[in-house]
Amino acid sequence: MIADSGADQHITGRKDWLLNYKPFPSPKTVSLTDKNEALATGTGDLDVEAWNGQSWEQSTLHDVLHIPGAVNLFSECVVAQKGYVIIRDSGTTLLLKDQVVQAVAHYDRGLYFMKFRITQSRAYVAHSLSAKIWHDRLSHINLQYIKETINKNAATGIIIKDNDSSLNCHDCHIGKETRKPFPRVSKPSNVKVCEMVHADLSGRMPKPSLGRAWYFLLIKDEASGYRSIYFLERKSQAPEYLIRFFHLLETQTGNKLKVFKSDNGGEFINETLENYFIENGVIHHKTVPYCPESNGKIEREMRTLKDTARAMLHHANAPEYLWAEAMACTVYIHNRVLNKQSDSITA
Repeated sequence: MIADSGADQHITGRKDWLLNYKPFPSPKTVSLTDKNEALATGTGDLDVEAWNGQSWEQSTLHDVLHIPGAVNLFSECVVAQKGYVIIRDSGTTLLLKDQVVQAVAHYDRGLYFMKFRITQSRAYVAHSLSAKIWHDRLSHINLQYIKETINKNAATGIIIKDNDSSLNCHDCHIGKETRKPFPRVSKPSNVKVCEMVHADLSGRMPKPSLGRAWYFLLIKDEASGYRSIYFLERKSQAPEYLIRFFHLLETQTGNKLKVFKSDNGGEFINETLENYFIENGVIHHKTVPYCPESNGKIEREMRTLKDTARAMLHHANAPEYLWAEAMACTVYIHNRVLNKQSDSITA
């Protein structure tokens, strides 16, 4: 919210943020600082968490005026009337009460922005939503994974108002059509995080992304199931991003990469990676030629992510060049939702 010394009331354009909403019998005309007028439709209370310089503290703004589509404004006049002291310098505004900082605003491009965040319970639990809506919002992930995530408290802010487990999603039928899979081969694995990594590179996409990428590189850790995705203009960039990921994973986990699994593509069979593997004692497992199913874990992951991204684009009727944004979104969500591999903690 923008800290405004001229507003005589808190204002928001988001009705869904307001608690105890009271609509006006008829819209009221409000005069704006630019001498224009707008119509207010009601008032309500807004729950926020305010940053006081050390921690986030729960607070409630009362009698917040709702003007559909308006910028969110925090009235300094209102808090001044309640006994708050406002101290401002060139980069920061402090709101104090009884000589204790209650909230902070930071200067950016000519405005002071309050360090507020809408209380999560208010933003997401104002009303429960159907399983279909949550399925659509969460990149068309398997509904059972969403329910497991809720039941085990691995994520907050999701409330499903129905228990329909027989969800029939037309967009998923369009986006996830495929042939029958190869028989599953299971074997116990006791590897630690970072010790075994799978990777695969997509084929050339029909259109370049907004960032001019034609390919994406998907990497998955065997033990944790954590996925990382990179968008490439050229296939030859793959070794650079792989080595960057190896360094990141080893530094963050304290473990060493031992086994790398990939197909026989030139992006994985090259002098740069071969020298890296020799110098670091990494074993490179390659698939059987012309049989991508032998690298099933990453191939299945590629299919899952592309299916959900495709379903998202189809559902939103979004242009095809947003494929990279859809892929990044679904990777982000999959890392934060439980699945068969990570059934008690997210990746």
